Amino acid sequence: MSSNRKTETRAPRKPDLREAARVALKAANYQGMPDFIRDAITDAIADAGGRLRLPTPEYNEPEAEQVRMIAELFAAAPPTFSLRAGQLQAEAPDLAELLAAVFAHPDLPDRMWDYIADGIAELDNSFDKYENPEVMREVLVRYKPRRESKRKGGAK
Repeated sequence: MSSNRKTETRAPRKPDLREAARVALKAANYQGMPDFIRDAITDAIADAGGRLRLPTPEYNEPEAEQVRMIAELFAAAPPTFSLRAGQLQAEAPDLAELLAAVFAHPDLPDRMWDYIADGIAELDNSFDKYENPEVMREVLVRYKPRRESKRKGGAK
C-alpha cells in the first residue's frame, strides 16, 4: 500500500531556552535527586555564568527570575562552549582587561610589577595608567601589526 500523504520538511525547531532553564532548575531542586547530581547542575550553572561573565541566580530569588537568568545564560553560551578542561572554551578573556587587573591587584609584588611594566614600556612608554584597560587596549592594538609581521617573517 502506498500513501498519498505528503511529508513536510520542517526546519529544525529552535530550542525553548526558558523551558530548558525550567527543567534544569527543577532537576537541581528535586528532593529525590542525589546530591552529587544537584551539585553538578548548580556548579555548572555557576561556572558557566562566571566564564561568560553573567549573573547566576541565588537560591532565594523567585523562580521566574531564576528561570530568566538561566535562560539568558543558555542563550549566551556559544555552540562549542564546554566546562571540561581541554575542550574549546568560551571566548578568551580580554587581554587588556587581564593586564590592567594584574597591575591593579594589591598582591602583585613590586618587583613583578616593574618587570611587567618594563615589558609593556618597550611597546609604548607614553602612558602612566597601567590599570586602565582602555589604555592597555590601545597599546595592544598598536603592537599587534608588528607582532604579526614578525610571525610572518617580516621586519624585526
